[in-house]
Amino acid sequence: WIGACVYVMCCAWMLESRMRRAERNLRELEDDDSRSRWGLVSELQDFTDMPAKMAGGGLTPFVIQSLPGVSKLELEDGQVDIDCPICLNPLKSGETVRQLIGCNHEFHRS
Repeated sequence: WIGACVYVMCCAWMLESRMRRAERNLRELEDDDSRSRWGLVSELQDFTDMPAKMAGGGLTPFVIQSLPGVSKLELEDGQVDIDCPICLNPLKSGETVRQLIGCNHEFHRS
């Protein structure tokens, strides 16, 4: 019994540690734009809300924040609305967007 209890406690501690680390990383990325678009993403209810672990571990918040291509969207008069390829909502003039260097696709920064 003692071995089983120790095993369960270790698993619970590891899950809790992963959850706290995920919350800390999401809190570093959260800003007014992401809160208005997605709500409080850094408050996880339980371990099933955690982001899936990527094969390569994913990018750190510092690397994500340092990615190039962030600007304010300026739509010209008569220009057709552009939809964000990630969330499928329209990109509006004045919103903060990120533009990929190779193909010039634009999407919401958050």
